[in-house]
Amino acid sequence: MTNISCAIIGLGNIGFEHNRNSFNLIQNHAKAFHSINKIKLICGVDKSYKKRKLFKKIYRVDTFKNLDEAKKLHNPELFVVSVNSVNLFNIVKKIALNFKPKVIVCEKPIAYQYNKILKLVSLLKKKRIKLFINFQRRSDPSYISLKKSINKNGVRMIGKVFYEKGFIYNCCHYINLMMFMFGRYKSHEVLMKKRLNNLDYKINTLVQFEKASVNFFYKKKCLKEFEFKNNKNYLVKFKNKALNYNSKKYENTLKYSQKNFYIELLKSIFKKKANICSADEAIETFRLIFLMIKKKQHNEK
Repeated sequence: MTNISCAIIGLGNIGFEHNRNSFNLIQNHAKAFHSINKIKLICGVDKSYKKRKLFKKIYRVDTFKNLDEAKKLHNPELFVVSVNSVNLFNIVKKIALNFKPKVIVCEKPIAYQYNKILKLVSLLKKKRIKLFINFQRRSDPSYISLKKSINKNGVRMIGKVFYEKGFIYNCCHYINLMMFMFGRYKSHEVLMKKRLNNLDYKINTLVQFEKASVNFFYKKKCLKEFEFKNNKNYLVKFKNKALNYNSKKYENTLKYSQKNFYIELLKSIFKKKANICSADEAIETFRLIFLMIKKKQHNEK
């Protein structure tokens, strides 16, 4: 079977630079492709000459300053769009209208307006292009094993999740993960809502899922990502540390977060069961996020 041709659009942090020189970490897209079979990296696109030059030196592939230049030589089957969230919508739209990919992977949050997210997903469906969002935690073996343990115990949990950098931009990671681990959303109550900047919010909210009651709290800086407990079990996760569930420590496989993501992506492409966020699951995540943004906090008239 031939390899899937791939282009990376955006050679910044997650596209190319994050922990680039760390031997035991695979946390950017380029390193992930270099470590996995069946995906062939054929080019990179970025407006920065310095980034293009270094990328070409390391991976020995073509580089271009924009999509128009790339189109003259390549028509990749897989596009990975790893650019600023403000520009992501227009770039994915341009790819859909000017290329013929089978799959597009993009970073969260796709856009800061829910109607834009819906429009983009609708366009890609019309073009028969599969869309996946880089919510890599749900593709991580430690979280997949944890979910099985939680389901096996079958007792509802109560917990807290702590997030930084904005409700739309970053808390979407955790809301998507909680839906993956604890089942469908049932209800919510907004406890605090304030503007963080002209695009995003800081929101504290209590959300009821099928198997857990979860408080989400905004913090400027978080050492602890989340903690859960009930009368039988406890779960805690500190930043850059292994999951701890009832004194059992799961391997910190987020060291290989992007490699794990593409292992699951390949499963999906080849029509196998995969732990990865599809377009429909992303819509449900962002539907919930924008529902909370619109809702008044509990003490607001």
